[in-house]
Amino acid sequence: MAAVAGISVLLRPLSDETRELPEDKAPDRAIPPPSPAVWLLAVLLSSLLALIGLETITHGVLTPGGGFQAGVILASALLRSVYLGTNYATIERFQPDALLEASDGVGAFGYVVIGLLGLLAGDVFLTNVVSLGVTGKPDLRAVPSRC
Repeated sequence: MAAVAGISVLLRPLSDETRELPEDKAPDRAIPPPSPAVWLLAVLLSSLLALIGLETITHGVLTPGGGFQAGVILASALLRSVYLGTNYATIERFQPDALLEASDGVGAFGYVVIGLLGLLAGDVFLTNVVSLGVTGKPDLRAVPSRC
């Protein structure tokens, strides 16, 4: 609570502060497109990040939380190429509000459905009902032999 109060005091608007948009200062200024070198770098970095994200997905079953990290890497690959290599109009096309709202709703609905599967199985909310193993006991078939 003290942190919120401190941030509020530090970031409060001052009495002589006004908000001026950059286009108000130079209304006839056009934003130049990104250079070909920046575009090429964005494509190369995005390709590398996409490859790392796919590699993380394939090994996500072996490490805790691998799917979350892979999703972050893949999202950053897409956003890096769009933000660095294109202009603002292209970014607007990648962020349609209706699609984002729908995907948020589908994700929340999926979470609730997965949680209710545990209740329908006669256990607690979000219980693993797939029965892929026993907690604390490794599946030795998944570990490659060293022979």
